[in-house]
Amino acid sequence: LEVGARVQAVRPVGYDSWSPVVAGATGTVLGPANEEPLARLLVRWDSPSAGGAPKEREVRADDVVLVIAGGFRRGESVAAAKDLRVKGVVVVKQGVVGTIVGQSATDPAGRVTVAFARREDGRCNNLNVVPAEIQRMPCTGGLVPGDRVAALRQLLVVPKGTTGTVIGPSCSQSARVAVRFTPVERSGEEGGDEEVVLHVEPEDLRVLNAVAEDVDDCNNLDREDDTEDVALPIIAGGYNRGDSVAATRDLCVGGNVVVRANVLGSVVGPSSQDPASRVTVAFAWREDGKTNNLNVITSEIRP
Repeated sequence: LEVGARVQAVRPVGYDSWSPVVAGATGTVLGPANEEPLARLLVRWDSPSAGGAPKEREVRADDVVLVIAGGFRRGESVAAAKDLRVKGVVVVKQGVVGTIVGQSATDPAGRVTVAFARREDGRCNNLNVVPAEIQRMPCTGGLVPGDRVAALRQLLVVPKGTTGTVIGPSCSQSARVAVRFTPVERSGEEGGDEEVVLHVEPEDLRVLNAVAEDVDDCNNLDREDDTEDVALPIIAGGYNRGDSVAATRDLCVGGNVVVRANVLGSVVGPSSQDPASRVTVAFAWREDGKTNNLNVITSEIRP
């Protein structure tokens, strides 16, 4: 989280003698805390807590989430709602797909930074846009990117009950959605610890919870009340979802190099198999031509 970032408390927060900051409170990151600067942030809250507590309070990174204008979230798929211009020149055509990078550094409360798939001027810079200039990518079946789901039946290599996350509409069939499923055990095969992305029909999925909520993964699909909201997960190495990283060395699967040193990637979240020490990363390029994410240890990537 950068200085000036707008954040929201995900739980009651208090590491001092004052009344805790209430869940849902919003504030601005001022920088690292005076005590434990590597583990805590100093946030100026918009409204003071009860009992005359000061507005500036210390929190841990996992106590808050980034507040992006328009309610968007890092990694969410969007499209330009109209032709976007810079100094009167169209640089992104209406309908071009993009990915939410985060808050605008220059106007975090009012603008969103988006990485568009194509720019008319040939440049690869991100754009800072107002929420009205972009729109969410609709998914069939009422699903939205970020929804947690579970397979209702065997889906190719994905067993019934496997959980996953909706990443957007299918780029090949409008009646399907793209889902990133948690790693599947495949004994004797290389890459068995990789996550799997499938384009599936909504009726083959059960929604576990809405976007950006974290629940216990559960394979009992017959119960309607088998999930509950829990704290946002801590990602090994102190990374946040959507952080840009690069491989520190050649990364191998089964003895074969799949990602070269210095290839860029984006943090997806904690590894579902080893969340305490591994990070799931979507790399921009793989030598084997696959698009699967990789679960890496923190020494294998750098900011």
